Amino acid sequence: MKETANQAGRYLIGAVIALALDTAAMLILVTWGVPTLLARAIALLIGITTTYAFNRAFTFEINHSASFVDWFRYVVAQSVGSALNFLASTVAISFLGRSTWAVVVSVCIGAAIGFSYNFFAARRLLHRRGEPPT
Repeated sequence: MKETANQAGRYLIGAVIALALDTAAMLILVTWGVPTLLARAIALLIGITTTYAFNRAFTFEINHSASFVDWFRYVVAQSVGSALNFLASTVAISFLGRSTWAVVVSVCIGAAIGFSYNFFAARRLLHRRGEPPT
């Protein structure tokens, strides 16, 4: 239980870093006029890649090398939480608008929903000690 709590704390730190990068990317892309769905997909991928790198280095004990296959498995494993994140944030943006505060609030709503699912998915499915899952 203590290990899970410690991992969840470290996962949260990585999630906050990813959220900052995700939000910044979304704000930049929206400012540049990129369509909302495309901007959200790009920003979300930046966030997922950030959590992948952070969690490999700090959250879980990873004994195997990072690779494109490992990253891709992580993205697939996180896809449910990411889909929930994407859906919630995109719906929120459609209701709240594209102002800076609305984008930030919308991304945070999506992140909270995605975090809840993704921590347990990452811990259970992907970041076991030893070799990568087959």
